[in-house]
Amino acid sequence: MFRYLATNLAVAGRKKTALNRTAVNRTAVGRVSAGRRGALLLVLMTAAVLTFASARTVRADDPEERQVEEFLSRLGLVDLQIRHLERVLDATDSKQQLPLARRLADLYAARLMSAADDKERYDDILARIRKLGERHPEANTTAIQVMLLQADYNRAELQIGKWIEDRGDAEALKSGAAILSRIAPQLQAHQEELNEEVEKLAIAVEGIEKPALKEAKEQELRRKREVAGRATFFAGWSNYYFGLTQLSGGDAKTSLDAARAAFRRILGLGAEEKYDEVEVEWLGLESSFRSRALIGLGLTEAAAGDLAGANRLFTLLDDVSAPPEIRDQAPAFYLQGLLNASQVEEALKFAQQQVDGFSGAATQGKVSFCTSLVRAGFGGPKDSPPHRALGELGVRGLARMQQIAAAYQVLTKYNVELADDGGFYLVWLKGYGQFAEAEKTKSEDDYRAAAETLRQAIDDPQARKDVASAGQCRYSLAWSLYRLKEYEKAAEEFQHAATSLKGASGDTAVQSAWMAFASYYSLTQEEPRFALSAIDALEGLKRDFPGSDQAKKADIYIMKLRQNAASPIETIRELLRVRPDDDGYLSARYDLCRLQHQLWSAEKDDAKKKDAGELILRQVEVFSRAARNDDNAERKLKCQLWAADVAINGVAFDAALSGEILAKAEALVPEVTGGSSALTEYHYRRLQFAQKSNNESMALEESAWLAENAAGSAYELSALITLAKDVEDALSKASAADRQAQLERAGDVYRNLARAVGESPKVIAEVKNAQVANARLAQYEYDLGNYGAAADRAQRLLAAFPDDRNYLRLAGLAEYYAGDYSTAIERWRLLVQGLTKNTAPWHEAKYYQLASLMHTDKPAAVMAYQQFDLLYPSVAGEPWASDREGLRKALGE
Repeated sequence: MFRYLATNLAVAGRKKTALNRTAVNRTAVGRVSAGRRGALLLVLMTAAVLTFASARTVRADDPEERQVEEFLSRLGLVDLQIRHLERVLDATDSKQQLPLARRLADLYAARLMSAADDKERYDDILARIRKLGERHPEANTTAIQVMLLQADYNRAELQIGKWIEDRGDAEALKSGAAILSRIAPQLQAHQEELNEEVEKLAIAVEGIEKPALKEAKEQELRRKREVAGRATFFAGWSNYYFGLTQLSGGDAKTSLDAARAAFRRILGLGAEEKYDEVEVEWLGLESSFRSRALIGLGLTEAAAGDLAGANRLFTLLDDVSAPPEIRDQAPAFYLQGLLNASQVEEALKFAQQQVDGFSGAATQGKVSFCTSLVRAGFGGPKDSPPHRALGELGVRGLARMQQIAAAYQVLTKYNVELADDGGFYLVWLKGYGQFAEAEKTKSEDDYRAAAETLRQAIDDPQARKDVASAGQCRYSLAWSLYRLKEYEKAAEEFQHAATSLKGASGDTAVQSAWMAFASYYSLTQEEPRFALSAIDALEGLKRDFPGSDQAKKADIYIMKLRQNAASPIETIRELLRVRPDDDGYLSARYDLCRLQHQLWSAEKDDAKKKDAGELILRQVEVFSRAARNDDNAERKLKCQLWAADVAINGVAFDAALSGEILAKAEALVPEVTGGSSALTEYHYRRLQFAQKSNNESMALEESAWLAENAAGSAYELSALITLAKDVEDALSKASAADRQAQLERAGDVYRNLARAVGESPKVIAEVKNAQVANARLAQYEYDLGNYGAAADRAQRLLAAFPDDRNYLRLAGLAEYYAGDYSTAIERWRLLVQGLTKNTAPWHEAKYYQLASLMHTDKPAAVMAYQQFDLLYPSVAGEPWASDREGLRKALGE
């Protein structure tokens, strides 16, 4: 994880103000305008160097030679400067060679740094350095030593990395510690010496008046700063790693203190400066070099036991100014820092927060985070519950990102035993591995073993809390059943998986919906009655995934199925012919109930619908008597639920009959396996019964059950709407003491409701319920202080309704308090332009516009405030007077 920190470094100073940036831009413009002149000088200078290569013997102090070197330095032509010094060194009297050799060595060091990623160039410069060292041992400058020590550092880091991955690797620990114990003091001494030289040279440069000489010296200062920065950087990391090896039994404090001082020096933090007082704007985190130094400082504080300081430092890395790849990896580094310091409980708490917040596609940082959890959890003590929890959390995180293959590989790599009692995730992974093996062997026994394990995983209570992962597990189960040619069961599992995976990224959900159709279609070859089920599956696919390629093909298959299928009447007659002594009698009666229910559901005429409902009730009674001794409880429950649907949602609600049928269904529930779609439908029918009966407490009870256990199902939405209405009512009546708890409940309900109705900008723009749910969720997230989540939700709303003032205001507030000032300022700018001037809403927008600008460009904010204060010194009844006064003080009198 840590190795990339040592590559592609670029030293950057503190963040410049807008005025400084303007000055830089003007200089750049000047350079562009002088492009032709610069190109001509470059050509002439190159020719001059080539001419001098064959010139007379020269002296090191020859003014003409020195002028050439200064000119090349000023132009930044380091390669030509090196060639020039090499030539002069060869042609110079031996007594005068040492100063030249040292200058050449420093240039070699600078070039070695820039060629770190080019092996051919790197090796060439290294060969030149060795040759120079043989001829002039005194030219072994500090810069050269730092660059050569980097190779030792890389070897040490590799060994320490192996030890971090496997704490039992004593050889890697010993080897890495031995190298670090040697190079850390050297790097520490070098960085102190180089930084002192930089300070002296900087003072000297300030006193130079001759422009040409000053520019040459500034070039030298920049190169020396780069080497000093590199030395300080590697001194910090070497001391951190060495201190890490000394945490148990050694003296880690000295090394960690040295690491802390080195990293703080890079970041420009004073020795007494407290982390909670550091302003991220002045850290210059847009430089990956400085961002990585901040990572090193955070890890050092974690190792030293200052967890509050470490947490604060890694929080700073979440700022938008840090490079995206650093922000992505920062949580993984913080986690590793806690683990390195043996802060297992703290690591578990932090990891829980991170994994719970995972959403969207997988990133390298998230995958690294979860991999570290798995490695620490299952590679740690076998009898440690916290370590076990870390490992399971890592697997859960990978599963939530649909990285099940990666999770399986990690567990296999660390030889984690996948036991049958390991909980949902580990049992699922065991089944996943069995299915992968079955796909190779094509063995029926292997597919059956996989199906049994995957079913066991789905039945685990944990599966109900992670709908998407349960959907992935069910998808593998469905494929196992499909390979076993158990098409009807496979179709049911594919349909359930498709429903559970609708909100997940990727196309697994639509593939699952298509396979549900394919499974039913396979059955139609032998039993035409399944044509109706295949058509239903395609209709559902068109409804749920209208933009998919499969949906475009659905109508063609629907037409063919309808042409080839027997009429429902013929199918019913065929089913009625099956005799009670026939082996297929119960299945025929079950199919008869299902077909009659489908016909009843499609009937629009009230009289015919009433007759069809009575027929279903009779058919269900016949089936129930015949199935009295049948052990398939799920099939019996489904028939009772079809009857309940008729009694509850028929032409007229029959409360007595509905209650009687639901009582029969309730008696069957204990026999049905957990996770069954029939179990979910049972609670949904009870919810409908409660709503029709005006039984509010029962409706809330069933809604709560469905919200917790039926996420992603077709029944979830009704439950969430019921809960949303209840929580809105509770909030309107809540006391001040109870309001926070009700807000948290509202946030939970509306997060699920937004997911269920849709949360993409397209859906929000097209579906009114989605707009309302997401708008209320955005407000609740803001009220709860979840500013990042509120900003994300408001941004979705603005993508759908870019000119909505309420959404602009909410986005501006959330982004401001989340610290995303550059984005917030644009929201408030639009509001300032659109609102009526000198009104309270306009003053609010102006205040936040200026406050946001203060964080991004303080000098510009000062000027803008002065203009604003001059034009609008006050307003009657202004609610922003105190805030304006605070802003004025923050900007400076």
